[in-house]
Amino acid sequence: MIWLLPANIVLFAALSLTQPRFFSGLNFQALLSSLAITVAISLGQMVVIASGGMNISLGSIGALGGLASCYAMLHSGLPLFLDFGVGLVVGALCGTFNGFLVGQFGLSAFIVTLGSSGMFTAIALGLTEVQPLEGLPGSFIRIGVGNLGGVPILFVFVACSVILVAGFMRYTGFGRQVLALGGNAGASQLVGIRRRRVLMGVHLLSGVLAAWAGILTMAQLGQGQPDIGSDWLLGSFAAPIIGGTLFAGGYLSVAGTCLGAGLLTLVSSGVVFVRLNAEWVLVLQGLVVVCAAVLERARLARSLRAGRLHTYLRMGRTGRKPGRDLVRT
Repeated sequence: MIWLLPANIVLFAALSLTQPRFFSGLNFQALLSSLAITVAISLGQMVVIASGGMNISLGSIGALGGLASCYAMLHSGLPLFLDFGVGLVVGALCGTFNGFLVGQFGLSAFIVTLGSSGMFTAIALGLTEVQPLEGLPGSFIRIGVGNLGGVPILFVFVACSVILVAGFMRYTGFGRQVLALGGNAGASQLVGIRRRRVLMGVHLLSGVLAAWAGILTMAQLGQGQPDIGSDWLLGSFAAPIIGGTLFAGGYLSVAGTCLGAGLLTLVSSGVVFVRLNAEWVLVLQGLVVVCAAVLERARLARSLRAGRLHTYLRMGRTGRKPGRDLVRT
């Protein structure tokens, strides 16, 4: 993760020097808004990766949760924050469905979430008849396009989400259990960690975060689009893995995920400014993910050779609460 901050600075400086329009207040606000959405999407994947799993259905849950909130805004007459709650509950239910199948029956998270992704997408498209939900309240749209002192409101919302997720994973017992399960599933169960409950909980959390990302994305678009999550998958894996979250589980870095999202945002913006085809964004994102995976493998190999790869379950030897040192904030 150490290289990420200099990489972001160098890329930002290079684009600013070579593309005069890049270094402007308007573009800076657009970058922050895009970064906020990328981070919001990545958080939902990050927590599942830390447990040793994955969530292929992240985008479809985001679409379904966002649509549920939009529908509530149009028809329920509830305050806006309760409309948000409707979407988050839908995301939680979708995540619980995934977690139940993975935890209760021991099914592969890849298979379960791949199948549920198709289900949730079909539900979202069927309920809306593939038509966007229009006429959303101005107070909602203002969250997606408004500013506070030059800073996008969207960015402020996501920054608060980052702080909450980082604190939850670092300082709660459940967060440490997620990391224990991802680091060594067998040993974690020997010390009394309930695998089924943890897996269900982490998928529930991922569903809530996915729905939150969907709600914010629809606020930015100004309408409820049923297909918003179709291009989330690669980016949701890219930012956490680039940021140092171990794909095998057991360690995550919230700050690294944010920096990884920043790098992806700059790459996407750079492709637009140099007038390359949009497909190059996916090519570059995929290349960065592969390089990050190779670096992770090399880093683990060095740690093993040096004898510095410590087990998570060392509370009996050190007296420390386990797992807190495995979360970088």
